[in-house]
Amino acid sequence: MDGPVAVAGVNSNGLSNSLHSAIDPQLVVDYLSNILRATLGATENDLKVAGSLFGSEKISETIQRCSRFAQDAQAASICVEKEVVEEVVNGDITGDTGNSPQQHVGDFN
Repeated sequence: MDGPVAVAGVNSNGLSNSLHSAIDPQLVVDYLSNILRATLGATENDLKVAGSLFGSEKISETIQRCSRFAQDAQAASICVEKEVVEEVVNGDITGDTGNSPQQHVGDFN
């Protein structure tokens, strides 16, 4: 094989682009700016200061990056705790004081 094979309509993750292409990147930019306002107390002036990703000289690049993010297939990771195993020493559960060491067994997908 000479090089990578490209399939029309399929992104780098091997999934179809059709579902994700309808997302407006401006909505992603607006969401990010709203999150920064809510979590950090940023003002409109803070977000649009020179050199900021939301500033006038970089906003087109930010929208382009958000567009690529919106079109990229998103994979979800799920961590499920299956059981908690307490350590047993000489037939007794260790930590009779209520501070018994525990081992968490689970799956990460």
